[in-house]
Amino acid sequence: MIGVGRAEPGPFANKQVELLQTFADQAVITIENTRLFEAKQASKRELEESPEYQTATSAVLNVISRSKRDVQPVIDAIVKSAATPVLRPSQRAKAAKLSGRLAPLGTM
Repeated sequence: MIGVGRAEPGPFANKQVELLQTFADQAVITIENTRLFEAKQASKRELEESPEYQTATSAVLNVISRSKRDVQPVIDAIVKSAATPVLRPSQRAKAAKLSGRLAPLGTM
């Protein structure tokens, strides 16, 4: 919101109104450009992380394909993948082995 006042009562001159309209138009453009820039940055971060997610998933799937009967190597691969800094801190899984099973660290 843009507030405008005058020291003396009376209407604004057309030039003043045009100047304020131009200022408001520029503010709208700046806000939209900021929104578009932030969306582009988020998309760029997702694209940069994508190969890392694919690599981590591929590693776990590779262990699964080699471990037909033994579950422990699969659990170890999942724990290792979950504990790596591939994920952003807000997404990073915290897991540990507990009696051969995955358990969130907060439950130990």
